[in-house]
Amino acid sequence: MELTIFIIAFCYIQRTLCFDATLYKFPNDFSFGVATSAYQIEGAWNVSGKGYSYWDYITHEVKVVVEDGSTGDVACDSYHKTDVDIALLKRLGVNHYRFSIAWTRIYPTGMINNISRDGIAYYDNLINKLLDAGIKPWVTIYHWDHPYGIQRLGGWFQPKMADYIADYADLLFKLYGDRVKTWITINEPYSLCVNAINVMAYIPKGFAEYMCGQNVLRAHVAIWRVYQKYRSTQNGKLSMAFNVQAHFPATDSPADIEAAERLNQFAFGWFVNPVVHGNYPKVMIDTIASYSEKQGFKESRLPPLSPEDLADLKGSCDFIGLNTYDVYLVSSNNGTVDVNPSYSNDCGANIIDPNWNVSYAIHMKAKGLGVLLNWIKKNYNNPEVRITEQGYWEDARNVFDFDRSAYIVANTAQMLKSIYKDKVNLTAYSYWSFMDNFEWNKGYIRKYGLIDVDFKDPTRKRRLKLSAGTFSTIASNRKLI
Repeated sequence: MELTIFIIAFCYIQRTLCFDATLYKFPNDFSFGVATSAYQIEGAWNVSGKGYSYWDYITHEVKVVVEDGSTGDVACDSYHKTDVDIALLKRLGVNHYRFSIAWTRIYPTGMINNISRDGIAYYDNLINKLLDAGIKPWVTIYHWDHPYGIQRLGGWFQPKMADYIADYADLLFKLYGDRVKTWITINEPYSLCVNAINVMAYIPKGFAEYMCGQNVLRAHVAIWRVYQKYRSTQNGKLSMAFNVQAHFPATDSPADIEAAERLNQFAFGWFVNPVVHGNYPKVMIDTIASYSEKQGFKESRLPPLSPEDLADLKGSCDFIGLNTYDVYLVSSNNGTVDVNPSYSNDCGANIIDPNWNVSYAIHMKAKGLGVLLNWIKKNYNNPEVRITEQGYWEDARNVFDFDRSAYIVANTAQMLKSIYKDKVNLTAYSYWSFMDNFEWNKGYIRKYGLIDVDFKDPTRKRRLKLSAGTFSTIASNRKLI
């Protein structure tokens, strides 16, 4: 194993030429961890009074959304395997474990008049056992699985969503805030408001994404306001897990370079700018207003945030949570304004998925991570950045996952370069995912885990992959080799 890691690391570092990551160690306070979410691993979908979630509805009744027709009813059965999973986390040598709390396990209907004591006890036990194992719990408050009843009220198009989720967060802070010191308010607002909405029929595109985004920001700041009454005693940190991919201009033309930058602002700046600088990116405000006017609308399709929300949003994150996976090439659409509005047209960019071979793709994904980290440093005054998700997928079960191992080495080498050469304030790395799980619309087809799970086995047998050894060696030694 050590020889394999060395060979992979040496090949990657040779490719970068200008930085020998083998000479450096991660700082002592740098945190290595893995990530999951409740619906994707817990199972036990109707156990002990758990309520019906939006994803229960999608998988049970809509069905066509998930490619293999599967559900998260059992998933990895982590609800019943707390001790097994914590033992595996210890073997990986993680410093933290990022997991989410299922809203419907705490408030089965989503409302504060119905509390599940069994749900509260489940997470209380998980948190305590993690701490006993020397692993810090990082808790995501919302990871896409809101109660179905709230979806019937409008979900993320309902302005009251901010009040509902703030009540839910308030209880979580009261219950667990004495032990949980890292909170993620909302996971991947971009994916929530663009990718999820794109699969919905009969919904006006170019409007829905921005209405959702406005309510997500309101929800985040509502949770932030609630936490202020606990901050002095609990001393935790909050952020969102923002997601963006690395965007490289397809050519050296000024138009393509501008398109790649604009796409960063539309995907990442859309949510990060308000919580750092206090409003949407100027290019987003100006472009959508201009396009809306040309399309014959009386006002911009980007709804403004209220003065109160703008004031509270500025500075409403203690670090930047970064979810990033892929690299895309970007070309300009030359300012074409479509008659029918859409988010993609507003971005003014064409996204190209490059057909690179595996080795070069891994190299470019690591390079893309470095470019993104430098972009965040430049645009947001070098804030603390924690990588809250980053991972590598395969479509087949593969315990000897050399490509994933190479990906982990390449990206950790890039992190060392970002920390020591580029002086980026990077403090944590959370690999997605701890184990193979239910990957939303891909069901059980797509495998990201360091741990293999046999979903045909009723016991959900787990096995460590080669990549688990690679990750644990780096995390334990705090260096590549």
